[in-house]
Amino acid sequence: MFLILLLSLARNPGDVPVNYKVIEEGRQSPFTTMSAVLISNQEVWEVGYSYIHSSKIPSPKPPSINFKDSVAILVTIGERKTAGYGMEVESVVLKQGKLLITVREKCPKSAAGLLQVITQPYLILQIPRLNWEKIDAKFIDCQGKEFFVPVKRGMTWLETIKK
Repeated sequence: MFLILLLSLARNPGDVPVNYKVIEEGRQSPFTTMSAVLISNQEVWEVGYSYIHSSKIPSPKPPSINFKDSVAILVTIGERKTAGYGMEVESVVLKQGKLLITVREKCPKSAAGLLQVITQPYLILQIPRLNWEKIDAKFIDCQGKEFFVPVKRGMTWLETIKK
């Protein structure tokens, strides 16, 4: 066990783990592509949260976030053809001024018995407001393939969804 810990530390020298909290995980959203969005103020949070839940009437109220101390990160993996998909956070680390959020796709165990419904899994993370120069998201799909996605700023994203 101790050797495994040493090996994992040696693979990523300089990585500083960042505490995070998953504040919401869902299977239905309006997002059909892989994306990550930084939400750093109440206005973007309220409009964005309402958009995420636009298929629900009435739309639920967003969880409370103190944006003086924290930010939210919305992570989506895009559209999937069946039920059974989801995401899990593998790590959130700060390395040389860059925040990297690594998310792994959770895949159905077997195609047998899965509902044939389109899903759009998403996660919303709350992380402390830190001094970073750049934020990236790394997605690992069911086959182990890695995709890097730059994190969009909330105001840019908000302008897109208001149209």
